[in-house]
Amino acid sequence: MDPSDFLATAEDLLALPTAREADLRSAVSRAYYAVYHRISKAVIADIDLQLRQETGLGNRHRVPHDPLVSKLKNCGDSTVEEIGIGMAALLGERLTSDYRLDQTVRAPHAKGVVSDAKVLLKKVDDLGPPRIAAALEAYLRGLRPAQGV
Repeated sequence: MDPSDFLATAEDLLALPTAREADLRSAVSRAYYAVYHRISKAVIADIDLQLRQETGLGNRHRVPHDPLVSKLKNCGDSTVEEIGIGMAALLGERLTSDYRLDQTVRAPHAKGVVSDAKVLLKKVDDLGPPRIAAALEAYLRGLRPAQGV
């Protein structure tokens, strides 16, 4: 499956003539996952499993959300760090949409989040997920516990 299909689903949900708040919340969530899966797919494919495990960036099939965002924001490559900042904002929106049912999600806000995700996904694709993974890998190597002398 292509992660950009999640973004298309988000846009479809927003276009429903009688979109309910649940549809808006789902659109926000799907938009986040379009970006998350595009990046995490490259991380799983391009970064050694042992290095990821040693530095808290997941296992064979999964990259945890918070550590991924944190490491993107701090990897030392300013372009990738900008993507990490954008992804952190999307993650916050997703968490609100999925878990903060006491906070109303309105259509204009959901549309803005989906638009932000679309822009961010384009940045990811323009830069190239392998370049993002390479920047993360270099950063993770610096975090790796020192090996015996």
